[in-house]
Order: sequence, then C-alpha cells, then structure tokens
Amino acid sequence: MAGHHILHNARVAASLRRNQALLVAQDHGRVEKFHPYTAPPPGWITTFASSLPPCRRAAPPTT
Repeated sequence: MAGHHILHNARVAASLRRNQALLVAQDHGRVEKFHPYTAPPPGWITTFASSLPPCRRAAPPTT
C-alpha cells in the first residue's frame, strides 16, 4: 500500500506550480498543496498547534 501513496504523491508533486509545496498528512490520509510564502488563514496556527501531541520535557543532564 505504501507504494501506491508514493506514486500518488509523485503525480501530485508533478502538478505543482511555481512556489507551491506539498503537505503530506499520512495520519489523516491527505495531501495538500500550499504556497509556503503566503500567510496562513486566520486560526490555522491555533488549529495546527492544538493537533500536536503534548511536548515532553527533556530530563536534566546528569553530571
């Protein structure tokens, strides 16, 4: 099944226009084209941040 995703993503990548990029969200099963040099729409950063897993604090170094 992974090969299917690679071929699909290659086809999508081949259709990119100038200044476009791909965001591959494998956990959601989607591929999105976007312009990385434009500002995201309002609320996008908040929505994206809320979808991230919680950060784990690193253990302090031992001496």
